[in-house]
Amino acid sequence: MEQPVSTNKHIDNLNSLREQLVELRRARAEYGVKNDPENAALHIAEVQKQIDALDKAIEDEAALLPAKVTVKKIKL
Repeated sequence: MEQPVSTNKHIDNLNSLREQLVELRRARAEYGVKNDPENAALHIAEVQKQIDALDKAIEDEAALLPAKVTVKKIKL
């Protein structure tokens, strides 16, 4: 039988996912500026896929929180 995950664990997971998202966005922006333009589009597209997956993971994790818990949105 699965044990329920605590609210704090969900919040920790959300924070971790958000940190990963910030790093990916930073990498996407930096790569587009300082690396070769021929491969930049491919790299940026791949990073964007990872960002989209993290966005979905954040939504899924937030949905697991009890209704009474409010998680502040952070602008990235």
